[in-house]
Amino acid sequence: MPGTTPRGLCDACLWARLVRSQRGSGFLRCGRSDTEPDYPRYPALPVRSCPGFAAADLGGGAAAPSPDPLDPCAGRERDVGQTPP
Repeated sequence: MPGTTPRGLCDACLWARLVRSQRGSGFLRCGRSDTEPDYPRYPALPVRSCPGFAAADLGGGAAAPSPDPLDPCAGRERDVGQTPP
């Protein structure tokens, strides 16, 4: 997404989710915060260091490629208020 804040480690993290508001704003949410209170729900970006970082993986040991090269969280978006699967 041109003009957005770099997300640092979150760009390649398994736990990162892009949440869209009804007005179209996007917020990066950390999925680890659901079960581990030490992780902020919406971290300050860019995240340069995180002990909970887990590289998104397709099983081959490499980071998962993004469907949209400009949006590493594409394909994992959901509307605010919608429950996760």
